[in-house]
Amino acid sequence: MSLEFVIAFTAALIRDERGRILIGRHPEIPGKIYPKLWDMPGGKLEVSKGETLEECVIRETKEETGLEVTSVTPLDVFTSTGPRILSQYKGVLPRVCVCYYVETRRGPLKPTELEEMHFADLEELKERIAKEEMVPWCNHFIEPFLR
Repeated sequence: MSLEFVIAFTAALIRDERGRILIGRHPEIPGKIYPKLWDMPGGKLEVSKGETLEECVIRETKEETGLEVTSVTPLDVFTSTGPRILSQYKGVLPRVCVCYYVETRRGPLKPTELEEMHFADLEELKERIAKEEMVPWCNHFIEPFLR
């Protein structure tokens, strides 16, 4: 029997009072996948520390945005296996992303990992998805809001 490793991570779907969704762009860093693509705040589960998925999305939201989380609600799951991984990253370990609807206290954004972080309206999100400028899990999680 062979075991496959899976990278577990979370994404935070954060909306403002106008219904816009918080996104930021990955910087171009050697060795990092998805350079210059747009994403929601989130990151990898710290399994070695016994972190839960909820703790992960809270920690990552605070680290990446500077916003204080007030509540999290599970929203959806995305798996990036087979053809769902972008073609230029064949051979990358499968990923499982759990997305949470995250509510935060209002305050200034203090992005640390994503560039150009802002709340995008539905028209901008539709355009970025059509131009394939979003990471695959964002497409999956955001598309229901675009209908």
